Amino acid sequence: MQQAGGSETEVTWEDQQNINKFGRLNNRFHELEDEIKIAKVPL
Repeated sequence: MQQAGGSETEVTWEDQQNINKFGRLNNRFHELEDEIKIAKVPL
């Protein structure tokens, strides 16, 4: 993994798993937010 400055940053396997988990949960959060907005729209 590289940063903008060109230096390398090491990420442990455990850290990468946590990053991936956060990404999945964050995506699900935004999907649920959208579903709630749609459900609140009066028909």
